[in-house]
Amino acid sequence: MTFANILARAFPEGSYEADMVKALGPGNVARVRSLRRAMKSLVDDNTLIAIGDGGPADPKRYWANPMMIAMTGNNDDFERVSAMLEAEPGGTKAMNKAARAMFKPDE
Repeated sequence: MTFANILARAFPEGSYEADMVKALGPGNVARVRSLRRAMKSLVDDNTLIAIGDGGPADPKRYWANPMMIAMTGNNDDFERVSAMLEAEPGGTKAMNKAARAMFKPDE
């Protein structure tokens, strides 16, 4: 999901936040900024994987980290998300990077 997709689900059409985003822009609404910071934190701690450059032509797409799903013991969900990520351009590279980061020794 892109941030725009997540934003549309978190703040549906007609909600105060959605109306304020239209009027002021997404950078000027506190709850939208908080959501953006939370997403960045989830990517930084490898709970989510971000794929894409983040520009208009290649927006970041957010995925659950398959390794986090594997830790829950649900092999079916792990396989499903892994297959979806592998089909995504840049997905295998992002998955490998996230897996290496999870097992990197603390410095």
